[in-house]
Amino acid sequence: MPGVPSNSPLNLLSEYPAWARAGEDDSAVVLSTRVRVARNLQNEVFPLRMDTEGRIRVMRETARVIAALPESDEGVFFSLAALTPVEVAVLVERRAISPQLARDDRPRGVFAWKKLDRAIMICEEDHVRATEIVPGLAPRAAWENIQPVLSNLEERFGFVKDDELGYLMACPANLGAAVRSSLFCHLPGLVATKGIEALASHVSDAGFTVRGFWGEGSEVLGNTFQFTDGPGLSHNVDEILSRIEILGQEVMEREAIARIELQS
Repeated sequence: MPGVPSNSPLNLLSEYPAWARAGEDDSAVVLSTRVRVARNLQNEVFPLRMDTEGRIRVMRETARVIAALPESDEGVFFSLAALTPVEVAVLVERRAISPQLARDDRPRGVFAWKKLDRAIMICEEDHVRATEIVPGLAPRAAWENIQPVLSNLEERFGFVKDDELGYLMACPANLGAAVRSSLFCHLPGLVATKGIEALASHVSDAGFTVRGFWGEGSEVLGNTFQFTDGPGLSHNVDEILSRIEILGQEVMEREAIARIELQS
């Protein structure tokens, strides 16, 4: 953007998110699929108990490893402490960081890809939280896309893992595979026909959480909802991805029926 420093998140405003581009036919309902993988580094105190010096060191070393990867040519690292409130807000808006990371005043950062399809938060609740966002209903594609970066980080640092509990996290609810998946869905038909309440109840009973436009604690905007799998302590990634696939198919079917009802 003219007049904006090359290392400013404001440049992301000129990028159209890759995940918002048209995918398959399902993308009219399931706008995008996100897979988030959390990991903690070996021989390091978890971020919530880490002192300032430790957070800065982990942030810099992790960012350096990520930047050296071939997959990171289109990425840029941001230390949030060096950004203005507006720049931080842009990162939240573009789904590169969580509102929780934005609110924190301790050293933390994010390595964000310019296409806005991938971001790795550093020193949020865990050392590393990597997200991959793809158009439409495609959790397996998102999972596969993020693997090269995670493999290189594990080779360099090692991840904390227990034989019985799986990957160790700051929050016990995230133990196991430490993989969470979510769908970003546009459901005007279900909202107009009052079917959204029944869907929300069903989704909750199935172990998923219904969230607003910006995720946890946010309001619904433009008839757009997030459906996120709840804590299950599952060690099986395939099971996690299958569950979100099944949910996505059901959401699309219900929305299709609602739209037909509105046309009749």
